[in-house]
Amino acid sequence: MEKRDFLRLFKNFFSFSLLSWLAQSKAHAAWKKVGKTSGTAGTWQKIVNRNPRIAGMAMGNGYSLAFNSEGNVYGSGDPTDGRMGNNTGSTTYSTFVPALGVSNVVALASSFNHSLALKAGGTVFSTGRNDFGQLGNGTTTNRSTFAQVTGVSNIVAIAASFDASYALDASGNVWSCGNNSSGQLGNNSAAASAATFVQATGISNASAIGAARYFVASLRSDGYVYACGDNFYGNLGDNTTTSRSTFVQSIGVSNAVAIACSNTNMFAITAGGLVFGTGANTGGQLGTNNTAARSTFVQATGISNAIAISSAVLHCLALRSDGLVFGSGFSNMFMRSTFAQVLGVSNVIAISAGAADAFALRADGVLFAAGYNSSGNLATNDTSAYATFVQCTDISY
Repeated sequence: MEKRDFLRLFKNFFSFSLLSWLAQSKAHAAWKKVGKTSGTAGTWQKIVNRNPRIAGMAMGNGYSLAFNSEGNVYGSGDPTDGRMGNNTGSTTYSTFVPALGVSNVVALASSFNHSLALKAGGTVFSTGRNDFGQLGNGTTTNRSTFAQVTGVSNIVAIAASFDASYALDASGNVWSCGNNSSGQLGNNSAAASAATFVQATGISNASAIGAARYFVASLRSDGYVYACGDNFYGNLGDNTTTSRSTFVQSIGVSNAVAIACSNTNMFAITAGGLVFGTGANTGGQLGTNNTAARSTFVQATGISNAIAISSAVLHCLALRSDGLVFGSGFSNMFMRSTFAQVLGVSNVIAISAGAADAFALRADGVLFAAGYNSSGNLATNDTSAYATFVQCTDISY
């Protein structure tokens, strides 16, 4: 073979190999050649698909968070105290803007003024207000971008309450940090707070956690529900109104597969798809067709075949196995004491309830929102309230 033939063969092979490598890159990426003229070869430039689908979300109080299929986090609404993680605490946003300091996210938790993000490797990141050490980084200094917490690893689930944070590790242990004024850290300590994560007592083999206001709940792998913290409304479900500083078993529900907490309530779904709740019922949020408070779990009406649940303040949402969303309680979306369908979206795979608002994620990765929106927290590019679900704007890049 002559030298020039060899060089031509090598050039063709190299070009083919490069194109093959580019073609096998991530599905959302493509490449084009730019700057090519008669005298220059040009350069390869990556073209990024500007619409990776939303993979998860969390409603806070006047703000919201979402992450896409690439694990990038975005926020909308009021970023007070840095809780959206976008390095600002003043300007409000009515469309999603990028958060900083974290990537490869697989779960989010948001609350009143701080947020948590769980990365694929089991590490936890936090941002926002930190007056009780709820960011779990050993300080009480606020942050406006996400940074890694200390003291926990191999985490599989996270939850956030008003001013405390919770993490569940792969061994079924529950960890907590932040405010402990009502015993909500669950470590049987009289300490007012903890700025790094401490292990809770009275609970093991946990498979899920939920938190709100001043209490926390955990679902054990055997289907029983445990809780600790403030119990003024009977929200711990132990047939008392006595606060607890270590986890105690709730009464009235077994074979549970999912739990959720709101300010004064706790909810559970059983393996049979039934919804149970305990605690306050001022807005009819327990779905019992009345407004009587309960201190043990009671079954809700109007809902069956439930597979997911989320609650906040005075309302509760449940996702049915057919992809429809049902709700009970008091909010901008509805006012009723039994579960009924919330209109505007179908084929839903995940839900998240905020103070008076909600997200619903459709199976194709399109996000819908409803309810209160004065801070732009619904990411609909306006501040109008919606009684039915409407489509959110796409994540910005």
